[in-house]
Amino acid sequence: NCSDSTGWIPYYEKMFEKGKLTARVSCNIFPAIDGIQSYNNIIEGLEKTKLPMFEDKNWVKAGCIKLFCDQGRWLRKKQEDLHDNHGRSVFPGETDEEQIAEIHKAVTELHKRGWQVGTHAIGGMAIDTMIDAYTKAQQKYPGEPPRHFIIHGDDMTLENADSMAKFKIICAPQPIAGNVVAGYMSQVTTVGEELFNWQEYMNRGVIVSGGSDAGCFSFNWREGVQFAITRKTMFGETIRPDLAMDIKDAVRMYTINGAIQEHMERIRGSIEIGKVADFQVLKEDIFSAPKDEIGKIPIVMTICD
Repeated sequence: NCSDSTGWIPYYEKMFEKGKLTARVSCNIFPAIDGIQSYNNIIEGLEKTKLPMFEDKNWVKAGCIKLFCDQGRWLRKKQEDLHDNHGRSVFPGETDEEQIAEIHKAVTELHKRGWQVGTHAIGGMAIDTMIDAYTKAQQKYPGEPPRHFIIHGDDMTLENADSMAKFKIICAPQPIAGNVVAGYMSQVTTVGEELFNWQEYMNRGVIVSGGSDAGCFSFNWREGVQFAITRKTMFGETIRPDLAMDIKDAVRMYTINGAIQEHMERIRGSIEIGKVADFQVLKEDIFSAPKDEIGKIPIVMTICD
């Protein structure tokens, strides 16, 4: 929680000033007072947040607000076999409708103030709610899309993807988590047979950016690429191989698409003249290595700047 001067952000900035920072840092601010999310707690906490001036935002920046819509699964339909029915949002409210209204109010105010918003949303109802909130905020206060994004987005539908593409809402999943959760997630989501259909989302115009959700999962981005193109979980089962990604698009998730999410695509994310030289040298060619061994490709070196 970086809602005051004792948070981590000033320390990253001090490391940069002293020349001790060896990786670029983009922080999402979670401003909710005491971690309790409501409109009042989020806005009051944000107003109390103290950030550095940021000498060079190519190295350290904090331009995005982090929210949680659900912490487990807020599903479209009530499931009799799920504990506590279909789950709830973490926002206040006795009913789904009251919670949705509170979410819309908070997102609209943050959007109005010029913040990009990234929201943890796993279940279908959470995803539907956040897409609707982002869309209505942009319609009420139009301008250059701030690239709000959905974190995880496990229970996305193709209809969701079409709406996200239209309003330039980004999908930010953790492909590496698919290694672990794909097998059992299909039992508790409403569109389980199409879980993690990232290739089709991209085909429909959605920017899909790959993350790790570390330290819940490994930092190894090659493992995420491997799952995306094989659909094989760590348990050895293959989940809907017809939804596998093209390897070039899988790599784009971890490179240029991440830069686009951070509004940094003119600075980094691809190897081009005029951009910073941020890249990794792999021991093997990722495009010709056996698909089932991509996650084990060693890194020879990492270059930054």
